[in-house]
Parts: sequence; C-alpha cells; structure tokens
Amino acid sequence: MSHIIHAIVLKGPYNHQEADKYELTGVDLNFDLTLFFIDNDFIDYWEKKLAYSGYLESNCHLVNKRVIYDLMKRISLSDPIEYAVIVTAYVGGMGDQFANIYRNDQNADLSVKTINEALNYLGADQGNHLDEFDAVGLGRFRSNPAYLDKYQKLLGELE
Repeated sequence: MSHIIHAIVLKGPYNHQEADKYELTGVDLNFDLTLFFIDNDFIDYWEKKLAYSGYLESNCHLVNKRVIYDLMKRISLSDPIEYAVIVTAYVGGMGDQFANIYRNDQNADLSVKTINEALNYLGADQGNHLDEFDAVGLGRFRSNPAYLDKYQKLLGELE
C-alpha cells in the first residue's frame, strides 16, 4: 500500500475564509494542528500568481519554496507562525519521508528531519499510539487529493 503526500502542518488557529482564497483546505489533526495538502504544481502556481520567489532553508529541496511561508502568513492567526512541511513517499512499506519545521520564514531546527520529530516539535504527543504520525492520524491519508491535479494546467496558463 502506498503513502505519498506533500503537505503543510500549521500550528494554531487560521482564517478559514482567507485559506479558501488559496484553496488551502484544512484538515484538523488535533493538538491544535491543521494539515493542508500541497504539491509542486500548487506551490509553483501560487509562487507565480503572488510574485513571491525565493527558498526556505531546508534539509531537502523537494518542497522548500518561500511562497509556503507567504501563504501561511496570509492565513495564520498566530504570532509567530509555526508550521512544518512534510513529504512521504512509501510504496509497499519501502520509501522515504522528510520534514522541516519553520518559525515564520526561518528553519526552527535543522536537526528535525522526520515527520514524527516535526509533529512533536509542534506539540503532538504520541500518547498511547505507536508514534506522533499515528497520534494525529496521518495514516488515513494515502495520497494528495485530486483537486490539486488542476494546478498543472493552471500553472501552464500563467506561463
């Protein structure tokens, strides 16, 4: 069974109406955390649309564009803004993951590399679950939602 997602996990409250403007559909993960699915086309589209360029300091260059911070700044109601960028790529139990944790536009801790470490940093507690990944229910998401597929076409229309 595969598990391939790209997402942002935001700590704290956010403006739902503002999030809707950017098609950031929040999924409650408990622990005052919200999951927002993204992919490279989505991020590239908003980077061009908002004319916001640059990169975030990252331990992996798969999903590290600075527009991620801009989007979180637009929707978050917290100060400072704390969030993680997470990626999973598992097929048949084999694969990889990465995570970065940010405070505003700064990498809060470059030693954080796994999703469990990032979730723990943001306040998730494994409790009596296997780990933080399990505690917030990330296992129920196997892939990014289909609505992100349209961003490849939308990105092409901007060029």
